Amino acid sequence: MNAKHNPFYYGGIIKESRLFVGRKREVAEICEAIATSATVSIIGERRVGKSSLLKNLADPSVEQKNGLDSSRYVFSYFDFLGYPSITPTELWQRLLAEIVSQTSDPAIIDEVRALLAQTNIQLTDLEMFLKRLNESGLNRVILLDEFDTAPTHPNTPNTPNTPNT
Repeated sequence: MNAKHNPFYYGGIIKESRLFVGRKREVAEICEAIATSATVSIIGERRVGKSSLLKNLADPSVEQKNGLDSSRYVFSYFDFLGYPSITPTELWQRLLAEIVSQTSDPAIIDEVRALLAQTNIQLTDLEMFLKRLNESGLNRVILLDEFDTAPTHPNTPNTPNTPNT
């Protein structure tokens, strides 16, 4: 007798796309919104898979399957739940570090490293960098998990209003 395999995962965030089952329509809609520089909010009850969906979106193979050229997008995932007292500079350092790992452009890498070396990242420096990043053809997509807990943090950053965030 052949037992059927249950494709669903229980017990936490699904970190591997191969284990992520379903939500093709939602993933496609979100990728379409990303391609048009729209902002997307994923809202739902606890434990319905919002974090798994965000993790899945950051996978280059998922991006490609949904029409996004992964060489043009830099995805950064951050979970506020794990950092109850993160400073704005610490948050941006984590998000910027992912750009270095996803691009081969030496000018961008040098600029990110210069920002990462700053003790206190200034908003104007960050805005100028993000503008140059967009001008170079790279679009950043910031996936913020447990964002609803961010305003309760005493050091919640003032995020610049820029496309693809």
